[in-house]
Amino acid sequence: MRVAKLSAGGLLVVGIWISWAAVVGGLLLGVLLSGAVSIHIKVRDPVYKALPSLTFMLLCLSVDYFRWQALNAAG
Repeated sequence: MRVAKLSAGGLLVVGIWISWAAVVGGLLLGVLLSGAVSIHIKVRDPVYKALPSLTFMLLCLSVDYFRWQALNAAG
């Protein structure tokens, strides 16, 4: 799990120069963070404890969306 998070973070950094790397890294982190949010919901944590995971997941998915748009526009 730790290796997956570090790899995804590294791909997001590389994504500054290579768009597909940001898409892959954002998707991987989005999946991992959606699991974190679902676990917070499952154990009935208060909402404020799930907010960091939810916020970061939404940021990763927005990076995916905009980089995917850039990749499709470039042809």
